[in-house]
Amino acid sequence: MSKVSIQNAGMKMFSRTEGKVENTRFRLSQEGIRYLFKFMQKQKVKIGTEDMLFMLKSDENLVPLEKLECKGDVRKQQNGTVVVYCDDDEPVCTWVGYHTIAPYISKEERLHLLRMMGVDCAEIELLMKSKRKEKAAQDREAAWARKEEAAKAAEPSSSSTDAPESAETLEIPEENVQEMTE
Repeated sequence: MSKVSIQNAGMKMFSRTEGKVENTRFRLSQEGIRYLFKFMQKQKVKIGTEDMLFMLKSDENLVPLEKLECKGDVRKQQNGTVVVYCDDDEPVCTWVGYHTIAPYISKEERLHLLRMMGVDCAEIELLMKSKRKEKAAQDREAAWARKEEAAKAAEPSSSSTDAPESAETLEIPEENVQEMTE
């Protein structure tokens, strides 16, 4: 046991924020919200199914509050982390700004919640796969471009006069060659 080093254990409940709001240093994490939700008294809003579907189906990370029916209830909360829910079993952590709300959930969690709400996610899954393939192709092209640039940078330029002559172009007198071989 003296050689085992445990770095992380347990479930992630909070994440550090990057100073988006002066008085908030941490936000709730989606991974632990199901356990914390029953103890929460503030910063939670019950929303309608239509609003939840709109947020989860949105292609944009930041959803304008004006497009939601629950905008009044959400604006009553402080800016920062707000938990929205249709039923107590599936709360969603969000970040609420002045004009937008952003669900802090992974794409996989988003698909799971949509399936639980009875939505056919085949089209969304295909879109996700095509985006991943497109990004992978772009990453490969960028890697090849970097590799070619590195190869060009490593090649000695033939126009440089300071470059040493190669062994093929050096003329060595025959007497020196005999001394080297003996």
